[in-house]
Amino acid sequence: MKKVTKAAEKLGTLNDAAQLIFSDATSNLAASQVAILALHLQHFNRVKATERALNQKIEAGQTVQIVGGDPRFIGKTGTVTKAQRIRCYVTVEGSSKPIYLFTSDVQPATAAKQAATA
Repeated sequence: MKKVTKAAEKLGTLNDAAQLIFSDATSNLAASQVAILALHLQHFNRVKATERALNQKIEAGQTVQIVGGDPRFIGKTGTVTKAQRIRCYVTVEGSSKPIYLFTSDVQPATAAKQAATA
């Protein structure tokens, strides 16, 4: 159970609407349907991230804020070391190697600051 608890601590926080849906699904669906629903949600999220990545223009050397992907890095600012069509590598202080992300998982640092103040 230690591993399960540790994994739960790494999860992001659900807002009220998402918590209501989560509680409803986990209370009213069989375990097999919860597992299948989770896979459908993962797939949907992957499709949408790929679609957003196709429209995101990121370049090497650009300063970005991480807005998706591994929860350990969300909110951190880093520098793009390599940019590809839909993926990029971002160097973040405290990380031993660049983080591999969808370009939709990052925003230019100036855009991220403007979104936070809006």
